Amino acid sequence: MSEIKVVFFDRDNTLTYKNQSVLNKYYKLVESVSGKPFCEDKQKMFETFKQIKDQGFCTDSYEKEVLFYMQYYKQVLINQCGYCDEKIEVTAKQIFDIMWLGDRLLFDDVLPTFKELKKMGIQIGIISDTTLSLQKTFEALGLSEYIDCYTSSKEVGVMKPNPQIYLSALGKLNVTPQQCLYVDDYDEEVVGALNLGIKSFRINRTEDANRLEFDISSLTELLKFI
Repeated sequence: MSEIKVVFFDRDNTLTYKNQSVLNKYYKLVESVSGKPFCEDKQKMFETFKQIKDQGFCTDSYEKEVLFYMQYYKQVLINQCGYCDEKIEVTAKQIFDIMWLGDRLLFDDVLPTFKELKKMGIQIGIISDTTLSLQKTFEALGLSEYIDCYTSSKEVGVMKPNPQIYLSALGKLNVTPQQCLYVDDYDEEVVGALNLGIKSFRINRTEDANRLEFDISSLTELLKFI
């Protein structure tokens, strides 16, 4: 194997997970206005996303993404309440303020692994199926000093496991697939990187009996492959 120069990571459920206490505050704010129970699932989320896009909002820049999500939380309240008034406007801003860049936490093995990689002279990159706020989320988590590049699906125009998103990330740091490791929580996205010759792993922190040959249970296990 060539000398490893870069470790690339997925973001959600690989490095970060949802901050349930922040989500609970969001749900309670919606319930305080609507007087009805509220819990957001993926289906509701996608339906509301479509409503916002149909209103002409987009995520083509960081600034536009901020406006998109401000409108998103307002639309959530309108859908839940069936009307819009001044209280809904105020509550939507409150929800945005607690959710924007504040709805994620780091897994315990992330910071120790990043610190050790940096001591070893290894660069770190993020490859994520997300929008242009990707870098801002890591700045909010206090990790920006460790990360050398960010590659989002919104930027590249394709999602994993399309080869182009991985190749775009490699190009930013001028490395070959053989000089990299990659970690994701989805096996198909791991396989997408493996198919390009990138030694890759699925992070699986559970006691799942159906473990795959490329599973690791902690990010610290990566260190032995460098």
